[in-house]
Amino acid sequence: MNDPERPFSTMEHSPGGTHTNTPKSRQGSRDFISTLNLDILLYLCPFLHPLDLLHLARTSKPFRRLLMSKSSTLIWKSALLRITGMRLPEYPSDLNEPKYISLAFETHCHNCSKEGQALFWQFRARYCGSCIELCLTNKRDLSEATNKLIGKPPCLPTEVTGQERLYHLRDVIALEESTSRLQPHEVKIYIQQRRHLTSSINKHAGKCRRWDRLTHRERRMDMPMARKEGVVMWMMMQGWKAELGYFDWNFVAQHHLIKPPTVIKPRVLFGLSKRLREWMLILRNIRYEETIYSPRRRVLVAEYKKYLKLPATAGDTSELMPHVADVS
Repeated sequence: MNDPERPFSTMEHSPGGTHTNTPKSRQGSRDFISTLNLDILLYLCPFLHPLDLLHLARTSKPFRRLLMSKSSTLIWKSALLRITGMRLPEYPSDLNEPKYISLAFETHCHNCSKEGQALFWQFRARYCGSCIELCLTNKRDLSEATNKLIGKPPCLPTEVTGQERLYHLRDVIALEESTSRLQPHEVKIYIQQRRHLTSSINKHAGKCRRWDRLTHRERRMDMPMARKEGVVMWMMMQGWKAELGYFDWNFVAQHHLIKPPTVIKPRVLFGLSKRLREWMLILRNIRYEETIYSPRRRVLVAEYKKYLKLPATAGDTSELMPHVADVS
C-alpha cells in the first residue's frame, strides 16, 4: 500500500523499496515533481485541465500507475468539473474517464494517430479522412444475414449521412463473433441487450454533440479575442502604440493577416512581421496626415488667404502670386 509520507519517486522501484539512482544527465527539470509528497500531488492534480492530466499520466510509469488506477476516479471527476464554459456530459458506462477525455479533447486519429477531425461520438472514435473508409462500413456492403442480425431498430450505433447508413466495422465484427457462439434463443436476448446499450449510447452521443457544437461556438468567439491580444502585444512591443490608440481595432484588423479568427502564435507573428509592419506604416501615415499635416495645412491656407487680401505695398513689383494649392 502506498504511504502518503513517502516521496512519489520511491513508489516505482524494486520490490525491496530501494531507490534506483538516476544519472544526472537524465535528470530533467521535471524531476522535482517525483520527489513531491503523494498527498501534495493528489491535491494538485485536480487543478489541471483534464487533457493536461491525461498528458501527465503518459509521462512516466509512476504517474500512469497513479492516475490510471480506479482509486483516482475522483481526481478525473474534479478536473472535469473545473472546465470553464459548458460542462462535458457525465462519462458513459462504456468508457472510463481517461478514454472519455481523450475522445473529447485530443485530435489524433484513433487508427493512424494522424490529425483526425471527424469525431463519431456514437462510435467512441475519431478518424481522419483516409481512415473513415477503413474503419466504417456501409449497410449495403454487409451481407443479408448481418443486416438481418442488426435489425430495426439497429442493435449497433449508426451514422446516417444523407441516404447512407454507416456502422463501425469493429462493432459489426464483434457482433458477428459474439452471436456465432450463442444458441438461437441466446442470440435474441443478446440482441435485446445490444439494442438497450445502443439506445443509451445514442442518447449520450446526442448530448456530447450538443456540447461539442456549443463549445466550438464559444471557442470561435474566444479565438478572435485571443488573436487580438497576441497581435496587440506584438504591435506594442514594435512601437505602434500611437496607431493602436488612434484607430478603432476593427479598422486595424481589416488586414487579411489579422482578420482570421484563429489564435496566432509568436513564431507565426515573426514570419508575418514584415507585411504587418508595412500595414502599420500605412496607418501611421494616415494618422500623421489627419493629426499633423492636415491641421497645419488648414492654418497655412487660412493665413495665405489673409495675406492675399492685404493691399499691395509701395514698391511691390509682384503681379502674379502662386495659387493656394501650390503653397499648401
